[in-house]
Amino acid sequence: MSAKRLSALLLTALMAASAAVSCGEDSPSEPVSNAVSSSDEAASGASSAETAASGEITYPVEGNPTVTYWCRLTSNASASVASMNDLPFTAELEERTGIDVEFIHPAQGTDKESFNLLVASGDLPDIVYYSWFNGYPGGPEAAFKNRVIEPINEHMAEWAPAYTAYLAENPEVAKMVQTDEGNYPGFPFIRGEEILWISWGPFVRADWLEQIGMEKPTTIDGWYEMLTAFKNECGATAPLTTWDKDFGIFNSGFLVGAWGMATDMYLNDDGEVVYGPAQPGFKDFLAEMQKWYAEGLIDPNFYANDRSAAETNLMNGFSGAIAASPGQGLGVFEKSLKEIDPSAGYTPLQWPTLNEGERPQFGQKDTYFNNFGLAAVTASSENKEAAYALLDYAYTEEGHMLYNFGTEGVSYTMEDGEPLYTEMITNPGEGMSMSQMLAQYTMPQDDFPFVQDGRYFMQYMQLDVQKEAIQLWQETDAEKHWLPPITPTEEESKEYGTIKTNLDAWRNEWCVGAVTGKNSIDEYETVFLPELESIGLERALEIQNAALERYNNR
Repeated sequence: MSAKRLSALLLTALMAASAAVSCGEDSPSEPVSNAVSSSDEAASGASSAETAASGEITYPVEGNPTVTYWCRLTSNASASVASMNDLPFTAELEERTGIDVEFIHPAQGTDKESFNLLVASGDLPDIVYYSWFNGYPGGPEAAFKNRVIEPINEHMAEWAPAYTAYLAENPEVAKMVQTDEGNYPGFPFIRGEEILWISWGPFVRADWLEQIGMEKPTTIDGWYEMLTAFKNECGATAPLTTWDKDFGIFNSGFLVGAWGMATDMYLNDDGEVVYGPAQPGFKDFLAEMQKWYAEGLIDPNFYANDRSAAETNLMNGFSGAIAASPGQGLGVFEKSLKEIDPSAGYTPLQWPTLNEGERPQFGQKDTYFNNFGLAAVTASSENKEAAYALLDYAYTEEGHMLYNFGTEGVSYTMEDGEPLYTEMITNPGEGMSMSQMLAQYTMPQDDFPFVQDGRYFMQYMQLDVQKEAIQLWQETDAEKHWLPPITPTEEESKEYGTIKTNLDAWRNEWCVGAVTGKNSIDEYETVFLPELESIGLERALEIQNAALERYNNR
């Protein structure tokens, strides 16, 4: 029997078991086994599905086992601790599960290099959290073959009942987190609700719009008019600034999406993988950007800016428009700007289109699982059952609340059936941000193996302008063009990786030159496109479309 067939049978059996068990009455002495759901029930933090008795886990587990766990230390957590071992969250997790966790972290900014050294050493911890689908050559199947990790299919029902039940209830997610062969590599980070799929978008100075007497622009022509006025009437020296080092204004369809494409691989209207820079219309986009740059509407350092540079531009009035995140971008910039000038502020804009009244086809939008991290149990682990139990706890109702909201009475309270963060979290005082306090007691800001809850996000978005932005930025058809977590074979992965690296390097080099006027737009067909083909664009698309076909057949 194939692994794919086995996986399908497993999920079918779990759905039947869940339906049968949920007909009975709950007992307060039952083990923790309720699984969270990404359906409408996710808003309450739990589902009605339970696993069969043979797959229940009683927490805390017996024997007080120890599990070693390799993962990065987030910047928010590192502001106050040197290791997750020192977090109140970890202490609570250990007490509830009965499992001691020894976290191991790579040095900040060395995730990939440290991971490669870890795997090469052969001395692996029990759990490794990494981007196995796109970070390991050949994806999880290659990691299975190399005995780095092993699929969890065999033990899922018994050792990971909550996670198994979650997959049974959410087949769309199950498809995303398995390989083409039907194997499950481990435990993923899941954005449980659509409101969590929005990570960033465009916003501009609201007071400047009022000053120039202009309504919010929705089209590229409107943006041009607005940025020109920002320069001429508001004194902006870099009206549109960026926070996207290396590829600036081109990222994720912020502006190019108006021409009906992205700047990377995406699905076209026919469901095929295409490369945006080679699509009709991309030349027109470059020509428009060259015009904006020549007229001083774009930050001259758009291709190199980091957050600090962008913030300097915004706070000093050099810039009035940017695309950034709603939290660390819009939220932080709004508060900082009002400290400088209480009458100033930002307002979000929709993703621009070419024509008035069009619905944006492109923008930023993720989905449940977008090749983020996944916690895999290593093949050499001598504590597999304990590792499963630790990871599975996150998908139980209790675990869901801990990972998203922390400890009741400490980091949150229940009011009218809803978890609300305490003032310790929402208003931590001088020296600590809400993000840093959340990182002490919870995990919802970080890609960690659990199901993220939308109720966290709407509390984290404390400002009305942030909530407005999230609602507005959702209004696109970006999900139609989202490329699912497809996986090339091991051989394809190596070939594709080389081609893609060279494609993107050429794209960045030539397009930045085109925008700044160093390269002639007229050479798009004679220089830019032929070089893409020479690098291997056609082969890269063959690999991607073959992987997409396998994904669609999962």
